[in-house]
Amino acid sequence: MNDTHIRHLVFDFSDTLARFDGPAFMARLCGGDAAAAERIYGNVFADPVWARYDLGQIGTAETRRALLAGYRGAEREILDRYLAEWTEHYRPMEGMEPLLRRLKGEGYRLYLLSDFPEVFPRMLEKFPFLKEFDGRMISCEVGMSKRQGAAIFHHLLKTFGLRPEECFYADDLPVNIVSARAAGMKGYIFQSAEGYREALEKARRSE
Repeated sequence: MNDTHIRHLVFDFSDTLARFDGPAFMARLCGGDAAAAERIYGNVFADPVWARYDLGQIGTAETRRALLAGYRGAEREILDRYLAEWTEHYRPMEGMEPLLRRLKGEGYRLYLLSDFPEVFPRMLEKFPFLKEFDGRMISCEVGMSKRQGAAIFHHLLKTFGLRPEECFYADDLPVNIVSARAAGMKGYIFQSAEGYREALEKARRSE
């Protein structure tokens, strides 16, 4: 590997390693009613119930019951189907799988840090390359979330014995990059595989 202080590459999952087509799926279920789709989708992930689901405090069945309780009629049917099928709407992020293999071949160690509920094993089946990572930390398994700030980043560092200045973190949400930097990591707001590679190279040159 090149002589660089960056040795550990840490990644978010949704819309970083894999693209989540959930909003488009919700729009189709709503028959093109964009306002209804945006409202229902937004309410699901803003609901404290989903935060508890991500933390592993409640399971899938209880989460569905709690979320559906606020809906009636057609919208309840829409949400019920969405909750039954949302994990099927992850797609490969263009260019990321070959890039990860290349980086792994260059000697970098790869880590996953994701807010995700108990159904994460479905992602391991759908995206086998995740099994090649050197370590992963999933919110539901550790009872911590990136919603809580930098604590889970510190926990990742301690768990895997990583030095923060040797870590480069990628996430599509700017607030999570702020938390990573608060923990001493470098960070990149993910937009594309090409953009990631360029940002990593820039960070390496600045060492």
